[in-house]
Amino acid sequence: MYTIPIVMTIMGTIFLGFNIYLFLSEYKEAATQQSKKQLSINYMALICSLVVLSLGVTYFFIINNQL
Repeated sequence: MYTIPIVMTIMGTIFLGFNIYLFLSEYKEAATQQSKKQLSINYMALICSLVVLSLGVTYFFIINNQL
């Protein structure tokens, strides 16, 4: 029953860590327009990983309240 929220939370945490690493490694090279386009993709990936993480935690609390 708690498998889906646990997996979503773990995957969100892994994606968040990986995306933060990519964002910080590419942030230094943001002087050109191509790099700024890459940074906007990194912003979207960070937002998506935060959404997955928050959905996992929310789903966990929803299941907990139903019991």
